[in-house]
Amino acid sequence: MSCSYNHPKVKVHIGDGFKFLDDYKNTFDVIITDSSDPEGPAESLFQKPYFQLLHDALREGGVITTQGCTSPYSGKSERPGREWF
Repeated sequence: MSCSYNHPKVKVHIGDGFKFLDDYKNTFDVIITDSSDPEGPAESLFQKPYFQLLHDALREGGVITTQGCTSPYSGKSERPGREWF
């Protein structure tokens, strides 16, 4: 693993993302989420309820970064998910 994980400002959480995010509102400046492909068990990580949890866990001005693929929910918007928030 990277030595960056040992930095005192870094905390990595591994587990149920839905449960974790539901417990933290208006908490994070940055959320990095890396999930499986958007099919099968991980399909829910590419749907609006998950993105709503991500959104609600951010402080104002916070940012989210996700796995680099085209979301089926991005539509023709230049900013995927923009119509949700």
